[in-house]
Amino acid sequence: MAIHPVDSQSGAFLEAEKRIQTALNKKEIELDLSNLRLQRIPEKIRLLDTLESLNLSNSRMDFVREEILISLHLKELDLSQNGLTFFPDFIFNLRSIKVLNTSGNLISEIPSRIKDICSLQFLDLFNKSISSVTDFIGNLTELNKLDLGSNQLISLPIEIGKLIRADL
Repeated sequence: MAIHPVDSQSGAFLEAEKRIQTALNKKEIELDLSNLRLQRIPEKIRLLDTLESLNLSNSRMDFVREEILISLHLKELDLSQNGLTFFPDFIFNLRSIKVLNTSGNLISEIPSRIKDICSLQFLDLFNKSISSVTDFIGNLTELNKLDLGSNQLISLPIEIGKLIRADL
């Protein structure tokens, strides 16, 4: 009987499942799946109903399937250093999210739906190809920190002045 080596994606997926199972067993509120180079997230993550913080940074995912994460009540989500070219739709349905890190991706625009994330307090958009900021950024009245560093911004909308609490 021949033994076939496990490819790196299968190994990463198994490691992710192991971490999820540990989080389930311990009823943890944080889960770190960073640096696993996952191409997809295990379905089992749906069972983490106490999860508040999820780190998927440096996973090289170019998209995130929303049906897996939409049921979570996340307060913090780190999607930095992936291959994302747009904001995944599920983000706009995370009503409890306070911290969102999308730095180091290939996102070129901030969608107008950003206004739907009313609870957002920290938004990291550092090191992207963003050349303009939507007027709706001013609707994020809870925002304390907005990082737009290392972008290709030509100007900022006047509505950004509504963010009197934010450290820009």
